[in-house]
Amino acid sequence: MSLSLALLSLVAQDATYLASMTVPLGPDERLRGFAFETWGVQFKAVCRIPSGWRIKAGASATPDGTLEGTASHGATFLGRARLGELDALVLVTLSGPMREAARVANGEVPATFAGQAIIDDDSEDGRRVPIGVANIGLRPAARCP
Repeated sequence: MSLSLALLSLVAQDATYLASMTVPLGPDERLRGFAFETWGVQFKAVCRIPSGWRIKAGASATPDGTLEGTASHGATFLGRARLGELDALVLVTLSGPMREAARVANGEVPATFAGQAIIDDDSEDGRRVPIGVANIGLRPAARCP
């Protein structure tokens, strides 16, 4: 087997990680919620749920899935000091490396994680900002902490 085929086979193997989420916030901003569409991600467990939040994670029989989180009301929105509550959020198995959306000969391969965060700006619906693979941190793990 050539070196390039050996490397390709290593990348193609499933690997399990603890996934953490981060969103850049200004000093007076707070996170109200988030929603990711996922590709090639199997959710093994929701490892932690911030107080007053609902977290949903799952996938269908195809490679697509979702990871969503919503605060129940203003007192549970996450400011900078509490964003650490999204560390080690979920245990996931990835079917390949993390990637942005990419065009291929027969269409497009979606990003591993792509979605939006809802930032509290004192409006009824909040301000929506795009989030993606850059907002997800991975560390190898076999189980939740």
